[in-house]
Amino acid sequence: MAVPFLAAVAVAIGGPRAAAGAQPTAPVLLPRDDLRSEFRAFIRRESARRERRLLHSGVVPVRGPVDYGTETNGFGAGRGGHVHNGQDMFAPSGTPLVAARDGVVLQTGSDGGRGNYLVLYSPAARQTYTYFHMLAPSSLKPGRRVRAGRRVGALGCSGSCDGAHLHFEVHRGRGATGRGVDPMPLLRRWHRLSRR
Repeated sequence: MAVPFLAAVAVAIGGPRAAAGAQPTAPVLLPRDDLRSEFRAFIRRESARRERRLLHSGVVPVRGPVDYGTETNGFGAGRGGHVHNGQDMFAPSGTPLVAARDGVVLQTGSDGGRGNYLVLYSPAARQTYTYFHMLAPSSLKPGRRVRAGRRVGALGCSGSCDGAHLHFEVHRGRGATGRGVDPMPLLRRWHRLSRR
């Protein structure tokens, strides 16, 4: 004989007497639609909490006053046959550069275009951050974990650049080959948080 679901719940909550007709003491059964709406509300709250935590864990990658230049220095600006894939951040040469979020160093190096560069991946944010034109090669090695705010280098003008600045990129996923996204919304939020 199959035991009805409510009787099984009564046994689990109130013991054998509950199944024999005594009222269970604690069960609260919600209609299926109420459970769904409660679950959706829980997911929304958790997503919002995660986003707040991510925003609070991010910091502006240049430690000090920054000038963002003109529209030609922004994400998506035309640059002689290609599109600018980051945001230029101007400050005096030697200004400290810091990890924007907790993450792991994926790559460091030096070449003619990017100059001295560092690529940092944040598993929590699922984003990759690139730092180009640093004053000197980073002392950090690939695989090294860093905390948000830890110094990763100094702003400079190495490689193909015109004046001391950080070329900062944000990519979705792990690695600098993921789709680039405009860094300015994040930078604005981080600036606001740093003023609190």
